[in-house]
Amino acid sequence: MPEAALLHPPDPARRLAAVRAVHGGRGDARSTGDVAYVVYATVLVLAIVVAPLVRGLVIGLSGPEVLGVLTAPSAARGVGVVVGLLLAACVLLGQVRGPALTSPFFTVAVAGTDLPRSVTLRRPFCTATALLVTSSALVAAVLAWVLHDATGLPSSSAGALVLGASAVGLLAAVAWLLGQRLSPARASGLAGILAVVTGLHAVVPTIGILVPTGWAGALWPVESSIPSWAETAALPALVAAALLAVAAVPRLLDALGGVELLAQARRWETAGTSASAGDLSGALGQFRPPPRTGRAWWAVRGRSSVGRFVVRDLVGALRTPARAAGGALVLVLAGTLLATGLEGPELLGPVVAAVGAVVGYLALGVVADGFRHAAEAASAPTLYRYGTGSLFALHGLLPTACALLLTGAGTAVVAGPDLAIGSAVAALACFLVLVRARDSAKGPLPPQLLTPVSTPAGDASGVAIVVWQADALIVSALVAAAASTAPDTPARLLVVALGGLGAVLSARARLRRT
Repeated sequence: MPEAALLHPPDPARRLAAVRAVHGGRGDARSTGDVAYVVYATVLVLAIVVAPLVRGLVIGLSGPEVLGVLTAPSAARGVGVVVGLLLAACVLLGQVRGPALTSPFFTVAVAGTDLPRSVTLRRPFCTATALLVTSSALVAAVLAWVLHDATGLPSSSAGALVLGASAVGLLAAVAWLLGQRLSPARASGLAGILAVVTGLHAVVPTIGILVPTGWAGALWPVESSIPSWAETAALPALVAAALLAVAAVPRLLDALGGVELLAQARRWETAGTSASAGDLSGALGQFRPPPRTGRAWWAVRGRSSVGRFVVRDLVGALRTPARAAGGALVLVLAGTLLATGLEGPELLGPVVAAVGAVVGYLALGVVADGFRHAAEAASAPTLYRYGTGSLFALHGLLPTACALLLTGAGTAVVAGPDLAIGSAVAALACFLVLVRARDSAKGPLPPQLLTPVSTPAGDASGVAIVVWQADALIVSALVAAAASTAPDTPARLLVVALGGLGAVLSARARLRRT
């Protein structure tokens, strides 16, 4: 290297550009024509597909049921709660996939050098922030469009709502980065504090004047109990908070740890490889937290088979306390959504019930890991006098009990002592456990699904692979939506019973093929 270069090394921007130029010279890198084609295809899809879908969404949200929710006096408080939960979720998301993340190659070649990470990781962070801000502004624009068509919302109020949503997107991006920067314990603590503040704002709306969640709610253009001066000061306060948060981004980027960055990059690269090969369960397994507590816990206790299996599965779930606590809270939320969907209006009821079923199915994973052991043992000789059916039944005790208790708690919040709604939610909870058992017996991707399927729109084999991977979510959503549209409680129970019978028969057929 020349002596002048040693005395006057190039600035960070030039060094980073040189690394990107070397990477761009590879044969598999995107050329200018590739980038132009991606931009062209994106614009074409936005014009042909997205715009009509947005218009259809606006028309669908203009129904009386939805407008009643959007124009209710408590809508502003609900907006604040949604914003608070979004910020808490972004902090937790940063532990799984931060916004300042790039490929393992760039993590080692660029972020692992002496260059400041506020320079090397600025591009991925700005890209993630742009997507988050655009999504937030788009949601606000759609809702403002609905209110404009239905209530004659002024353009100034609509613009303030969209600008406030953009500021919320910036705050969420910084919270996302902060979650990537903090340790797991501190990130969980911060998310818990945000959740507590959000809950206090929901119970005591007056404290919303002091927190960004309240400022976001004050921008909601409906009649509410929020003072007029708070509505006037809400947008400047929200924008100022977003700008102050953005000012801390360079320091947060520079403080990111190289080991954590490389671990996240490698994890996502491995997960992407598994997902592209059709192994969705393997991809999701990359993000399962390793057990860190309870190494000295004795998991084999109890004289009866029931007690031993329940204790064993419970100890296995509690060895990842954060995952167990999150699953429990989400199961309560699932019960609330299912009860709301079962007693909701015709338009929103099936949608809410379907979302509740999907959420409940996902939350059961923390206590349903025993089903995977039962499925793996199905192809092996019977040991310790437990057959395949006995293993599934014994491993199903804990998830069934958790599903009934926690979804019942969520149902009580919405429906109270209503036995009709409670019995339907309990039946759906048991059905979701059966779907979990069925999914554990799925096995590897059938090679037949990889066969090309020629259609006028191109190869449709990818659709079959996606449906095969997400069949449990699809079945859960369809049965819950069908139950919510049933005329009475016996019909709802019959629909769920038929769905459960189908899940059992499907699981039995899958196990026979192993």
